[in-house]
Amino acid sequence: MNYQTAGRFMDVYFGRFLTNGGCGYVLKPRYLRSDNIDMIATPPSSVATGRLSISTNLYASNTPQILHIKIISALHLPRPEQAELKANSIDPYVVVQIFGLPPDSDEVRTKTVYHNSENPQFNEAFEFEIAFPELALVRFVVLDDDSLDYDFIGQYTLPFESIQTGYRHVHLHTMGGELIADAYLFVHIVINSKCLAVKPHRSLSRYHYSLMRRKLRIASFRPVYHKQIDDLFKSAIQPLEAAFEYRHTVEQSLYGLNEMCGLPDISNVKQCVRKIATRLQKANLVGAVAIRNKSNVPIFEYSTTLPELSRQSVVALEQVTNQCQALIDNGTVIHKKLVSVQTEISDLSKDIPSLLQTNGLRGKKIIKAIDNFSCNLALLHGQTDLLEKAKDDATITIRQILEAAETTHLLLSSDE
Repeated sequence: MNYQTAGRFMDVYFGRFLTNGGCGYVLKPRYLRSDNIDMIATPPSSVATGRLSISTNLYASNTPQILHIKIISALHLPRPEQAELKANSIDPYVVVQIFGLPPDSDEVRTKTVYHNSENPQFNEAFEFEIAFPELALVRFVVLDDDSLDYDFIGQYTLPFESIQTGYRHVHLHTMGGELIADAYLFVHIVINSKCLAVKPHRSLSRYHYSLMRRKLRIASFRPVYHKQIDDLFKSAIQPLEAAFEYRHTVEQSLYGLNEMCGLPDISNVKQCVRKIATRLQKANLVGAVAIRNKSNVPIFEYSTTLPELSRQSVVALEQVTNQCQALIDNGTVIHKKLVSVQTEISDLSKDIPSLLQTNGLRGKKIIKAIDNFSCNLALLHGQTDLLEKAKDDATITIRQILEAAETTHLLLSSDE
């Protein structure tokens, strides 16, 4: 690191080390550390000696995320500090940049608000898919659209992992990294796990085609040319496909709930429960819907004479609960099966070179078989971790329904 001139690269550099007090050291993500590599592939020359070991899935601990940022407004923006050919007013706009691996890198900007430095209103939302969150940084930059010589107003850069969700004030800094007094961006941030993220609506044929492709990729195991090992991988196909179906059903039920409540795709279940409660209050039907907490699972009780829209919204919420609970219950059984398969495969991996040589594989064929084994193992680890994360998200969703029901007085006490 030898940057000396203030600017974007220094902003990213300082942002990277925000989490550790600026000491100049950040621990690598788990999947990039050597202590996460159980087995490392050795050179082809070692195949003949039978000392070959296998590289496992380095990225199993990584969870892709979807970042939703709404730039609401700014407060007390100064003039560009080095601008000379400029009037007293400014025309600010905001740029949001994602720095990380090439698939994650992105940049968007808001509209320009003319002649307003005190409280410009932007009210624009953006969405970013972050494949490797631990390596990504987010940079907020405020620029002047009418500056003739120098347009920089302020910026703030921080690691993705340090972002706090909800309504937040982003403190702006100068190009040199000094805090600008009383200058802020006002933003709203939501972060969703990609495994439960709500997807935009697509045509039916395109949707089914995409769904089929996703399902095929889940269990696309390559041949290892050893019957026992190939059979073990094949035994994981049905559990993996079942896990995909449960995750997909939860995903669709969440989309349907947002649609019924008339809320944006990024809305969470708490917002949906509040929307349903508001509709009931406006229609003087507060007691027509009740939710009981039975062993931390919402049980719905509602009148069949509810207005159609309210009834459909409650049914959609009940559907989300049922699908999340199904994912939790069945996902636990599926996870045990997948872990059992992984254990058997891991036991065999210790003797994989000799097993393949006994099967008559030599030279490039044995190297190809070992590469296929590594890919299969990585796929199996990744899908198993994804199922576990989806179960955790489903548990959180059910808890949020109960919490929102309590705050909106839809939750019945145990003695009612």
